[in-house]
Amino acid sequence: MFWENGVTLFTKGGLVMYPLFICSVLVLTIVVERWFYYRTLQVDVEKLLAKIREALQKNNKQQAC
Repeated sequence: MFWENGVTLFTKGGLVMYPLFICSVLVLTIVVERWFYYRTLQVDVEKLLAKIREALQKNNKQQAC
């Protein structure tokens, strides 16, 4: 029932619906890819903080950034 209504609306939309559908699929693909990328990205926070503290103790503010 839901799919039938969706297909009916899609066909009533005409040619404009095809680029909209393609753009929607592309955006969804990018969102999923970015989600996987950021989910797998891991930073050792303790190691990062140690490096920042060491740089600040040496007055190397540019390295701390």
